[in-house]
Amino acid sequence: MPRPPELKIADGWGDSAWGCTPHVEEATLNVTEVFIADKDLAGLDAYLNRR
Repeated sequence: MPRPPELKIADGWGDSAWGCTPHVEEATLNVTEVFIADKDLAGLDAYLNRR
């Protein structure tokens, strides 16, 4: 990792990982159903609880 972990990402199964911004950006652009897991940004929780 080129930098320290800054963001947490998660998938629809609830698996998650921490990553630096460049790697998280790459994952969100290239992997389907990956979300930034941040309660302030609504992230995965809002998606899973949508109506």
